[in-house]
Amino acid sequence: MAAREPIRCGLVGYGMVSSVFHAPLISHARADFHLTHVVERSSDNARQRYPHILRCTSLEDLLATDVELVIIATPSASHFDNARDALLAGKHVVCEKPFTVTFAEAQELDTIACAKKKMLTVFHNRRWDADFLTLRRVIEAGVLGELVEFEAHYDRYRPALKEGNVWRERDEPGSGILYDLGSHMIDQALQLFGRPSAVAADIRKQRSSDAADDYFDVDLRYADRPAFKVTLKAGCVVRKLGPRYVVHGVNGSFVKHGIDVQEDQLKTHGNPGMVGWGVEPEADWGVLHVDAADESVTANASGVELVVSENGTVESLHGSYQAFYAGVASAVRDGTMPPVLAADAALVIMIIELAKESARTGVVVPVPVVA
Repeated sequence: MAAREPIRCGLVGYGMVSSVFHAPLISHARADFHLTHVVERSSDNARQRYPHILRCTSLEDLLATDVELVIIATPSASHFDNARDALLAGKHVVCEKPFTVTFAEAQELDTIACAKKKMLTVFHNRRWDADFLTLRRVIEAGVLGELVEFEAHYDRYRPALKEGNVWRERDEPGSGILYDLGSHMIDQALQLFGRPSAVAADIRKQRSSDAADDYFDVDLRYADRPAFKVTLKAGCVVRKLGPRYVVHGVNGSFVKHGIDVQEDQLKTHGNPGMVGWGVEPEADWGVLHVDAADESVTANASGVELVVSENGTVESLHGSYQAFYAGVASAVRDGTMPPVLAADAALVIMIIELAKESARTGVVVPVPVVA
């Protein structure tokens, strides 16, 4: 069988997200992709690392080329306009998270993509973190029994705002920690537990009242599981980091520290083909706290395998950001489902809007059953 032509693609924006994540991952998957163009309005940074790339100074110029796939990696407030224009121009689209600023915008993009018969997906890469993959495996294995509580943290210690008035920290639509890190955490919770019935949230500005929100505590409630609660927290003034994930069930608990290594590996020009890609250090492996005599630790009815040591340490699965773009290639060339459905990413934005409403009003806000 003849090899299929790589997907010609272009990047819109070449900031940290493009230079660390998208460009390296696309370039590594050269059998599936050929990165041909980048939109940089006032610089030429991409071509310093990828000399073959052609520079465009506007999205309009890029859309006039023969690229098939457009990757939107611009500030959040511009995602809707850029993705809409790319879809209307007949291009497939990968949009950086957060998908859009509003749920209505996300719905509109999904509608346009369906009408144009083009792939639309969102880069929720944290689905392929080593810690999340392992957490999901533990939950699916059923060794914890019926779950009663899940708590996730994405904390940092950055007590001062970044210099240069960075857009993510400006008090404007689509900025702030809830849209930034919260979109990842909400997406992960939805993947694990499904659509909640209600949202309660506390969102604050701990470093400056003139900047964007930099702290949140979001609770997801499930009417069909009244004893179960999901708590998602992130802050920028956390000097001593605690566990990243804690999940409690009637049979025991799973506690996981540390964070996936792939971002740091990409920052030092690592790639998915290197030895040790996505491999967490053993010191960061999670610990399963269950009765040592419980046979479900080593054998369970679900058929899900766990590698568990005698002291309960669970060997982390390997992180796999490359799986996202493998899914994109399959969706574009073979018509399979995108790696992240636009409808799933839209639900994340709905939850963010409801969390902001809850924080503003001080009440628990129901999640609409039908959007």
